Amino acid sequence: MCDAAKKLLHQFAERYPLTIEEVDIDEDPVAFQEYRYEIPVVFLDDRKLFKYRIDAKKLERALR
Repeated sequence: MCDAAKKLLHQFAERYPLTIEEVDIDEDPVAFQEYRYEIPVVFLDDRKLFKYRIDAKKLERALR
């Protein structure tokens, strides 16, 4: 699911000014404890926007 999320985010990055930061939670014990059951997790402006799946329509609205 992470690969699908990355692909969709990169598609949106072609149309919107996005900075995509990928975090490997296996390398960050704090992130692992917090997000291990929610991946992939997507934040926008420090707000958790999605967990498990990205809703493309909701992402489009959020980026506008």
